Amino acid sequence: MLEMFDTKALGFFVPAPTWGIEDIPDLTGKVAIVTGANTGIGKQSAKHLLQSGATVYAAARSEEKCLNAIEDIKAETKRSDIHFLHLDLGDIAQSYSAGLEFAKSHDRLDMLINSAGVMTPPKGSRTKDGYDLQFGTNCIGHFAFSQPLLKLLRSTAKTAPANSVRIVWVSSAAHFLGSKEGIDFESITEVSRVSPFYHYSQRHVCEMLHTLSERSKLGSIHLANECANRLRDDGIISVSLRNISTDLQRNMWLVRTFMPLYSASLGCLTQLYAATSTDVTMADTGSYYVPWARKYHPSHPKANDPDSQRSTWEFCQAQLEKVVGPTVGLS
Repeated sequence: MLEMFDTKALGFFVPAPTWGIEDIPDLTGKVAIVTGANTGIGKQSAKHLLQSGATVYAAARSEEKCLNAIEDIKAETKRSDIHFLHLDLGDIAQSYSAGLEFAKSHDRLDMLINSAGVMTPPKGSRTKDGYDLQFGTNCIGHFAFSQPLLKLLRSTAKTAPANSVRIVWVSSAAHFLGSKEGIDFESITEVSRVSPFYHYSQRHVCEMLHTLSERSKLGSIHLANECANRLRDDGIISVSLRNISTDLQRNMWLVRTFMPLYSASLGCLTQLYAATSTDVTMADTGSYYVPWARKYHPSHPKANDPDSQRSTWEFCQAQLEKVVGPTVGLS
């Protein structure tokens, strides 16, 4: 497994960034949603988007925690155009409803940053709908939330400057630890027979397929790439990235001890680059980025496989439609 020694992919020996917060363009008039904006990298991303002129919607499950984060951001930026958006990614119906209500009540959405995540919770943890908590939150939940927003993103892209409408799916270096055969969808509802880290890696291949977190991370990559394929003609850029995590590793002493971890203020750079940099164009849709703001490649052999990407998308679509019926996003 040579990818285990790929220091660039894993985040060791990361060179100094060549792109910084000061390079974020003026975002006046633009609207952004950041999931997981109550803490860590999501909170830092929301702060810098607001500081750069965007209207920001901070999406999170806990209203109390998110409102506290919003007050912190307002105090630091001296700006007030940031708002709480209730989002429980562990509940398919609520995630879909949150996206649908936003789409009905707003006339534009320029940036969707799917940054929230769960990593290695206690074994057997499930979502409200009975799925493994990691894959269910990181992949299915984000899919359900994003689907009703696609029409709004497409309408925004018709009038926005070229290459400016983006979807960013945050994955992880852990995606390469998933099975080399790809995602075992049956295991997602049989959480007692496998370890939590197994599901985490699966989720992160998913995120690259949809724009493009172990299996959950693999899923994120899949979703990113498949989303890129489906939205390319609409002028929407979809990318995934390997980020530097902070709060996410709170249940993993091994990662906290041996993996290189960085502050959230530095860790947010890659997703802010993917969401805002004028260097990112339609030619980059479906790409994968690593710290700091460098295009690279995912380490899993199935990450860039079109059939695997499509399977992850269709699995998430099927789980969504079991709950809400036929959807009007991208089937």
